[in-house]
Amino acid sequence: GVVVGGITKLVRAFIKEQGQPVDDIVTVVDRDWGPGDGWHSIGFETLHVMAPLVMVVKDGIRRHLVGAGIKIQQPIPGSKTN
Repeated sequence: GVVVGGITKLVRAFIKEQGQPVDDIVTVVDRDWGPGDGWHSIGFETLHVMAPLVMVVKDGIRRHLVGAGIKIQQPIPGSKTN
């Protein structure tokens, strides 16, 4: 199910649990699950978008092919990679 205002509730609970002022909160969004737009709606900023990782599933296990010499053919529209 969906929790309306779930991100806001999560952030408020985190800040309250700290017991002291919070200067910065950093998060990572897995774009396989969504673009992370909810974070923008409550004031978070995108500082960096990483290039996608090539993955395969073999025998039911997901594996990242980092270092396998595979190059991305086309950049993803809207991505800012440095």
